[in-house]
Amino acid sequence: MTEQQADEAVGHIEKRGLVRLYNTPLMLTLLETVLTPQGDFPEGRAALFSAFLCRLVVREGEGHNTGLINRLLSESLRKAFIKADGPGRPEQAGRHRRLVTRPNPLFDALSEQAYQRQRAEYKGERQEVSFDTMELEDELVRAHGEEQGWLILRAALALSLLVTTEDGDNLRFRHQQFQEFFAARQLVKCGDLQLAAAPHLPEGFRMPMETVRNEMKPWQQLPGVDRSGWEETALMAAELAEEGEPFIADLAKGNLPLAGQCTTLREININSALRLPNSSLPGCGTMDPICGRVLLPVIPWAIWKCWRCWAMKHTGTTTAPLSPGYLPPNGC
Repeated sequence: MTEQQADEAVGHIEKRGLVRLYNTPLMLTLLETVLTPQGDFPEGRAALFSAFLCRLVVREGEGHNTGLINRLLSESLRKAFIKADGPGRPEQAGRHRRLVTRPNPLFDALSEQAYQRQRAEYKGERQEVSFDTMELEDELVRAHGEEQGWLILRAALALSLLVTTEDGDNLRFRHQQFQEFFAARQLVKCGDLQLAAAPHLPEGFRMPMETVRNEMKPWQQLPGVDRSGWEETALMAAELAEEGEPFIADLAKGNLPLAGQCTTLREININSALRLPNSSLPGCGTMDPICGRVLLPVIPWAIWKCWRCWAMKHTGTTTAPLSPGYLPPNGC
């Protein structure tokens, strides 16, 4: 990337309000890899990872791992990756996401592994999972056959989607966000959104509200809400879902605040009337010790009313979370 291209990218990030998306070295590195003058500018994490994976498959298929990619992926699938990686027109936005979510032996296997390990190991907090190398190879062989299982593992290592841990005994995804992307891909397929369930009313909190009121010092930060560990995975899954509204409706049954957060995502496919503006308020996603609810961003009342009515309709509850800085009028 030239200096001029870098300046243009920074300008676009600032103009489009994407600073929070591209505020880590990983995300900027992925952006540099996928950005082309005629290409799309990813405005969501799922879109960025999808574009990167398309570029990765094409690059490796034309480089040192041509034979491996040719043996693992069908000719029609390889051509689809090449086409998706080329310059696109505005009406083709989302082509990377659609291609990456199609059946694919490599991505399918990695998605299943990430999803199953997170199900087994997530206990309220997100964490990086690892695999015993021999056990992973055995699992892949049992699930896909000896030749296909061996090709999948070799390809994952050749493309650096899996890397060796620091102790040299195990494997892990190259970054936790790759792990969560592949888990999100499988979450969309399985639809078990109760994995992301977390309470948003005081009677469900692990720390009773009375304890918060009595023990919290004036200078202490408000405690975070109870979490499932699947929040980041669910957010990427919302972007990957072909239809965003049914996904959010199912998610809202177990985690209403997270469903509301999904509506702020730029890349999610939902009705514009339900889309909430993003916010960087420090109160977003914390627990209010006074009203005992989860705080959502400050938003215009017209949009909030639409979202609140939609949430109550799909969850059967009359206790949608409140917005800090603006209390709903009486009777609404």
